Amino acid sequence: MADMIDHLRQTDKEQIKEWFRQRAAIAQMLDARDGGRQPILISRHADELRRIERGYGDAQKPEDYLDSFGAYLRDYILTTYFNFERNY
Repeated sequence: MADMIDHLRQTDKEQIKEWFRQRAAIAQMLDARDGGRQPILISRHADELRRIERGYGDAQKPEDYLDSFGAYLRDYILTTYFNFERNY
């Protein structure tokens, strides 16, 4: 692979185009994910905003997350403080 990269770096653009034309399978492999099992899909159309939604499914809502994170921090600080006091 390193030899191929070095070769491509030292070659002009037209020669690289011809090189890839002769080795179309390499371009197909480079355009694929997961070792060629799933293609990378490329869209040529313009992006557009269709809708805005807020949904969390079964996940926590941001407020629930912040509350639980705050509780974790309070517990951690208290535990750390009491362990420090006990050990020193």
